Amino acid sequence: MNKKYNPPKTRKTIFLASLALGILLSAVAFIINQEIVSELLLTMGVCVTLISAIELARIKLDPSGVKQEEMEAKDERNIQIAGKAATFAWAVSFWVYLPLMVYFNITEQYVAAWLAFAALGIQIATFYIARLYFRKKM
Repeated sequence: MNKKYNPPKTRKTIFLASLALGILLSAVAFIINQEIVSELLLTMGVCVTLISAIELARIKLDPSGVKQEEMEAKDERNIQIAGKAATFAWAVSFWVYLPLMVYFNITEQYVAAWLAFAALGIQIATFYIARLYFRKKM
């Protein structure tokens, strides 16, 4: 009985939603037509769209590889490695956002500075909320 593996629908749903978000961000970039903000939104939109499309294609073309990755993701050692990597990435991006906000303020690009500030706030809030959630769950 050789059944074909079907990844969880939630994973497909997440990447479909990400694909829609990427297209929406790109469209908004063309609509608002402000130099810095449009470039930022277009870059984010294209990146999110490409990553989502690649992941959806990978799920469709190689479902057994996705299954293997899911099994490896549940391994305790890999969970600890991912946690340490996420914390390190959070710290690095935190220290990248701060000088970026200072630069945007110095060059009087206040919209970009507020976007960077908002992104930093979302990152910090998400990190601590996720820590609380997983601490209670584990």
